[in-house]
Amino acid sequence: MDRLWPAQPALRRPERIQEERAWNESFLALRSCGRRTPKRVGKKCANLGELTGAGFRVPPGYAVSLEGYARFMDETGVRRRIEEYLSSLDADPNKTADMPRFEVALCRYPCDG
Repeated sequence: MDRLWPAQPALRRPERIQEERAWNESFLALRSCGRRTPKRVGKKCANLGELTGAGFRVPPGYAVSLEGYARFMDETGVRRRIEEYLSSLDADPNKTADMPRFEVALCRYPCDG
């Protein structure tokens, strides 16, 4: 994947700038998350932001917005691969006898690409 911002900003095309903004808006520093952001970044990140704002020691980090996550899943094809994987399973995770079926499905759709 190419960089999100080119070395020479003056040469960026308008559509590229719009794409960069969409990606940049997908990430928020945890310190900027809080009560107003749970629908955007999820409750856990919102709560971590609240803890940070209240003075608790929280490691610095960032949150990926739900829209950014969905975009990543779609643009990389991961969502499609997961759906294919799940549709190939005809097994009950609570039955020991079905474990080989999960192993076969995992071999068919390896995680490394």
